[in-house]
Amino acid sequence: MNKRINNTTEPNKKIENISSAEIDSHLYKSQNMVVDFSFEGSFVSCKVGDFNNYLKDNQEFIQKFREIVRDVHNLSQKTIRYLMSESGYRHCHEATNETKALNIVKSIFGIIEKDEKSLEQTIGGERIYQIGLESEIRLFGTVSGNVFRVYFVDYYHDYEYNQRKNIRNKRYCNYCVINS
Repeated sequence: MNKRINNTTEPNKKIENISSAEIDSHLYKSQNMVVDFSFEGSFVSCKVGDFNNYLKDNQEFIQKFREIVRDVHNLSQKTIRYLMSESGYRHCHEATNETKALNIVKSIFGIIEKDEKSLEQTIGGERIYQIGLESEIRLFGTVSGNVFRVYFVDYYHDYEYNQRKNIRNKRYCNYCVINS
């Protein structure tokens, strides 16, 4: 009872390799944004030049975190391409001063005791973007496909200082949710 199986069918097409650039482009254009807070310094506070993202206390962090979650929920309903190109999302764009953004990230790497090699391996020439919606909070990070990886949070719109929007007294803001 030995039956022989004759497979006479052949694949009708050759399988093509898809480059990672094509996959990233596809994800960027057609898949909703995913916000990634996996970087261990995402919520670390620092002072760099005129930038300061320290908070008053843990209660203020809770309030700000709720705003972040609300904004992320709303923004993650769109593709990154849409967010970066539509005028209705004017707080989603490439960082205006990339050197300043990289200095802030470099400072955070120092705080979490990562060296410059780690910074190069992690960011390695990637562009820094900001996203934000209704609140004054802006998230800064890199984009890969449809993933926005957060490297620091600007709780007070301090990165692009605007006297009308920045009404806090920085002297009382010394709280870091990670290091306090």
